[in-house]
Amino acid sequence: MRTETKYLRFVMAEQKAKTQVWQIISKKWGDVLGVIRWYGPWRQYIFYPEKDTIWNKDCLDDVKIFLQDLMERRKKDERSRNLD
Repeated sequence: MRTETKYLRFVMAEQKAKTQVWQIISKKWGDVLGVIRWYGPWRQYIFYPEKDTIWNKDCLDDVKIFLQDLMERRKKDERSRNLD
């Protein structure tokens, strides 16, 4: 799973029992721009942007790809747990 793009760095902030919390960091400034974490009611990872941040299409595409990668990894982990 790719954790760096042209402008963003995805850093795991917390490992929970089945999920993780990821910070999205600006590579240029080092600021936290948002967080990705599990949202139970929707059964998926969700992007929570920080207040007063602005996002262009390319950065949103990077977040979308990262979310898709997290969900694919979670599904693989669930399947392997069910085989045990």
